[in-house]
Amino acid sequence: MPNGRAAPRGGDPAAPVESVKQAAETVLGTAKRLDALIADFKEFARDQQLQLADLELPLFLQEVVSAWEAEAAARGIAVQSAVDVP
Repeated sequence: MPNGRAAPRGGDPAAPVESVKQAAETVLGTAKRLDALIADFKEFARDQQLQLADLELPLFLQEVVSAWEAEAAARGIAVQSAVDVP
């Protein structure tokens, strides 16, 4: 009992310290992973540039409908387009 406190009955006096140390290491490791994830996201967001271009809207809409038709049908959703494609 070097610090004036009795050790928990039948326990190791260092056990609470080790428990806190392990929890702190877990939190630190998680914080480092989150920091890396945020840094990656910021880099991704910085690299994106909007590129505007003219497009034929009816053709574009038909391509969107065609791309999502199978997925929609699998979920019981009917997709229709009322746009005439030239």
